[in-house]
This record gives sequence, C-alpha cells and structure tokens, in this order.
Amino acid sequence: MPFSSVPLPRARPEIPPVPRAGKKDSHPPCILCKNDYSDKQRKKSTRARGRGARIEEQGIMGAPHRHHEGSVVTEQQQQVKKPSLYKVLLHNDDYTTMDFVVMILETVFHKTPPEAHQIMMQVHRKGVGIAGVYPRDVAETKVVLVHDLARKNEYPLKCSIERE
Repeated sequence: MPFSSVPLPRARPEIPPVPRAGKKDSHPPCILCKNDYSDKQRKKSTRARGRGARIEEQGIMGAPHRHHEGSVVTEQQQQVKKPSLYKVLLHNDDYTTMDFVVMILETVFHKTPPEAHQIMMQVHRKGVGIAGVYPRDVAETKVVLVHDLARKNEYPLKCSIERE
C-alpha cells in the first residue's frame, strides 16, 4: 500500500462561541454548565463573603475552584492541617563541656551566642533544656546531627524529641 503525501483533514473539537455583548457587565457563560454569571452577581457574592474572597476563589489561570455536579455548582475548600510540633531537648551529662553545648546550639540550632549560653545554663542547672521547636522530620534530623557531632568529638551528649 503506497504512502500518500496528502495530509488528512483533522477533526477539530467543537468549542462553543463566546458571546460578545456590548454591555460592560457581560461575562461569557460557563462552558461546563452553560450558566451566564454577570459581573454584578459575582461582585455581590464577593462582598457578602468578605474582602479577600475574590482572591481565594481564584484558581489556576484565574478560574474559580468549583466542582460541577450536574446543574449544581459547589465550591470546594481544601483543609490544610498544620504539622504537629516537637521540642528538641538537650540532656545534661558530666562529661560534655559547656563550650561544646554552646557550639552545638549555635551551629545546629542557629541560636545567637546569648541564647545559646542561656539554653546551655538551663541544661546545666535543670538537667534538660529546649533547643528548639520544629516539625517532626526537622526535629529528628537535628537530633541525628547532634548525636553525630557529639560522637565525632567523643562526647556522650544526649538529645531527644518530645511532642509539644
């Protein structure tokens, strides 16, 4: 069967025409549900919900977050839950020097020298001190870093996490 060099006509998807009205308030109808929402109706509903509602209702490319169910349009809201926080605790021992604890607090936990000294004194006096509060994955990473640095410098410094 010989190959034809004549291009075949391609089927184009049928796109409904967008009405062009001369009125300033006109808005093209929704392609999915064929409803025509005027700018006045949208502004009234936005005012009723509050100032930032228009920005929140905008999605990708300015399209509102709506789900079409037959002839009913419902708005979807995403609930984002904040991650639970964990305290990173440093524990006192008789062998780890105060200078090393201050260095750990400054390098791993990014504390200023006065903050690091204050936390180190809390660890020394009370036996435990809070180095910081972080989401679980960050807290676990900081514990591993502290244990690695302590092991490399031959100190038995202990660090743990506790749910806040």
